[in-house]
Amino acid sequence: MPGEEEKKDQQNKSEEVKKEGTPKQDDKQGTPKQETSKQGTPKQEEKKDGKPEDAKKKEDAKDGSKEETKGDKEKKEDYVNFGGAGDEEDPYANDEETYKDHFRRTFITQDNKKEQAALYTLHDMMIPAGRTAKLVRVPDPNSEDFRITEPLDKLKFVEPTPCIILAGAMSDRAGKVLAGVARAAFRAGACIIDSGIGSGIEKFCMRKSVPLIGVCPENEISYPVNSSNKKPNELTNGHTHFVLIGDDTKNKYNWGQEAHIKAELAKRIAKGRSKYGNSYSCKIIMVIIGDNPNCVEDIAQAKENNFPIIALQGSQLCADIIAAKGGLMPDEDDQEEKKQHEGEGDAEDKIGGAKAPASSGPEGGEIKDSNLKEIVSSEKIYLCKQNSEHIANISHLLLTVTL
Repeated sequence: MPGEEEKKDQQNKSEEVKKEGTPKQDDKQGTPKQETSKQGTPKQEEKKDGKPEDAKKKEDAKDGSKEETKGDKEKKEDYVNFGGAGDEEDPYANDEETYKDHFRRTFITQDNKKEQAALYTLHDMMIPAGRTAKLVRVPDPNSEDFRITEPLDKLKFVEPTPCIILAGAMSDRAGKVLAGVARAAFRAGACIIDSGIGSGIEKFCMRKSVPLIGVCPENEISYPVNSSNKKPNELTNGHTHFVLIGDDTKNKYNWGQEAHIKAELAKRIAKGRSKYGNSYSCKIIMVIIGDNPNCVEDIAQAKENNFPIIALQGSQLCADIIAAKGGLMPDEDDQEEKKQHEGEGDAEDKIGGAKAPASSGPEGGEIKDSNLKEIVSSEKIYLCKQNSEHIANISHLLLTVTL
């Protein structure tokens, strides 16, 4: 019967629905069915190349980083190439030492910069019953990384300034004669570099406000503690700056080994350190006092750097130099000058009411040092009498005029 057949069809359809489960959604009613993988996560849509979109982005990022690394590498290679950029031939390609020096000077880490800055700390040195001086230490001036500009930056020497180097000024023997050196420095606006210990020039520099820089090995000096009880080789009042080289433990330096630092310091001060750059350099001269035989090293530095040299009469060393150069020119007005510059320190002794002539120092002899003998024979050295006015005039002339 037709009614019974329809009922059977409906029952069969209901059983099929139960077996299949939830019916599929139509495209019209909602979003299309999302196929799931075996793990249960939705499958990512694949593009034409067969790769997922996220994987494609990661590969693009990797390719970009590779390109940047390659560009940085090319920049470094261009920088290292001393011959030029690009494919130009590098003339230093096989020079290993040049490349090592280049990288050592160029690629300095921040830690190394901090260590270098800490080395040259500026100290205020209090001198008993005296003035405060600026002090900086140079632990190892022979280090490959040492630059003379580093301690000078701490000492604030910027403008080009003429310099007078006193060689062998280690006692107050010269006395008031050195007033002429301070006077010449004051007239020329120069600074004076000496050994840092008492020479007699300190009080004259203080009166004229002339910068006085003491350069000495720390191993050889002693610090002032008691103004009434001075020690040998004690740093003296009147110095505005001190530069101590080495130390008293590992890097010990002796007298004479500071000569190179004196010369380099003078050259840098004479040239200055302006942010606009300086195309000129001021004059540098050397005055030989000769109280210390190690000042021969200073004289050698003067010859190497072409500094004018003044040999001041009074010490045995200067007497030998003067004798080797033929002696001083005779002066008929010596007695008149002694009377005029009595206040400048020319020694006069009254014997029975009469004034005796000032002592001119020891007699000159033969120079035994072969290096000094060669320097004296080949170099033009200016000879000066033990007179403050003479040394002032000659020093001022050499600081201001090119001869």
